[in-house]
Amino acid sequence: MLDFTISAPERWQGGGCADVVRRTGSEVWGLLYSVTEADLKSLDEAEGPRYRRTPLSVKDENGGNVMAQVYEVIGKAPSKPPSATYLNRIKSAAADYSFPVAYRSFLDSIPTQI
Repeated sequence: MLDFTISAPERWQGGGCADVVRRTGSEVWGLLYSVTEADLKSLDEAEGPRYRRTPLSVKDENGGNVMAQVYEVIGKAPSKPPSATYLNRIKSAAADYSFPVAYRSFLDSIPTQI
C-alpha cells in the first residue's frame, strides 16, 4: 500500500514522503519505465540512503507479471501526512495516466498537513 513513512524536512514542506508498504490485499499504482544501470545509479543517488531499491513482481497494463524495482523506506516511521503540494503531484499523475477511479478515490482520502 502507499504510505508516507518518512519525512524530508528539506523537501515538500517537511511532510511525509511516499513509501511502498507490503500489505496483503492492498495495491500501489505507478508507472513502469525501462531504465539503464546508469539510470538506476542516478535514481539511487536521488533517493538517498533512507531508501533501498527492491525487486518486486508487478502487473503491467496487460495483466502480465514484470520484475520491477521499487524504492522502499529503510527504518519506517509512523505515517506522517504529506504536504498538499506533494500529494497533488501524485494525484495529478494518477489522473493523467487514468489510474482506476477507486485508487484515485483512495488518494483523495489521504489527509495532508495543515
